[in-house]
Amino acid sequence: ALSTSANAQAHFRRYQRARRGLTAIAAQLAGTEEEIAYLEGLAYAVEAAEDEAALAEIAEEMAGQGLLPAGKAPKTKRKPVPRRFLSRDGLEILVGRNNRQNEEVTFRLAGPHDLWFHARGVPGAHVILKCPPHREPPPTSLLEAALLAVYFSRAREGTKVAVDYTRRKHVRKQPHGRPGAVWYEHFQTLILDPMPERLQRLLAGEEKEAAFRR
Repeated sequence: ALSTSANAQAHFRRYQRARRGLTAIAAQLAGTEEEIAYLEGLAYAVEAAEDEAALAEIAEEMAGQGLLPAGKAPKTKRKPVPRRFLSRDGLEILVGRNNRQNEEVTFRLAGPHDLWFHARGVPGAHVILKCPPHREPPPTSLLEAALLAVYFSRAREGTKVAVDYTRRKHVRKQPHGRPGAVWYEHFQTLILDPMPERLQRLLAGEEKEAAFRR
């Protein structure tokens, strides 16, 4: 019932609506994937929590994000602090226990030239290797920071785990993102298999440090 020109215009309008729909769907899909990643990260943090204080800190975050009713989050007087280790070379390694602490170690405790580590594609800790000014960190310290990034992630039991690392200055918060959500660039990747003896030495060092603080 339409002319050739009118048919062409009608098909073009349908094409434009479909293209706008695809753009909207892509944005919704990306947002849904980010939300799933955040919730998986919360679930991992709950599983890895060592005591009530750590759980209370996660609950406070959830209340702040509207995932728990206001005022329902338990209160604790003792705030957990990020984990602290020393590499074999004597360099400090900081490890966040949850999303809030991940932001703390990355954006408050790390300098722009310190190195940031994270196991790729899985929930886990932000790990910071404190680096001497104007010097490249020793390979041993790089390896040990990456081992901790694997251990304090959901890939703990895996093999051939990819760990990305970059200078802290190349890590930035996602605009309007959930706590702990970051973007990073100019990174390199280490592929790690389990190294239980070296890992146990690092973990024993943290236990001694914690005992000293108590």
